[in-house]
Amino acid sequence: MRILYINNTGAGFADHVEVEANTTVEKFFTCRMPGCGPCDYLIRVNRQPVGRDQVLEEGDRVSITPTKIEGAGARRRAELLTDHSHSPGARTHRSGAGLAH
Repeated sequence: MRILYINNTGAGFADHVEVEANTTVEKFFTCRMPGCGPCDYLIRVNRQPVGRDQVLEEGDRVSITPTKIEGAGARRRAELLTDHSHSPGARTHRSGAGLAH
């Protein structure tokens, strides 16, 4: 049977894929995301969160989205460490406060 698979991990376009009849969401995830743990992903069928034992049906729309985006936290921490606009004596461009005249 044919379903629409949307992999939101940056793997490209959505794609129609063939799966065996009576395939559960857990089996589909294990086949498509080897080595990944389902606890790190939000798995939806037809835009609704589902349980691992739900059986996929012809025409279902399956999306797998990571709950954490790798590197996002580290990048934001680096931005905060290099942003000195909030430190005492920093120049403020919007209001002009702190600028020498």
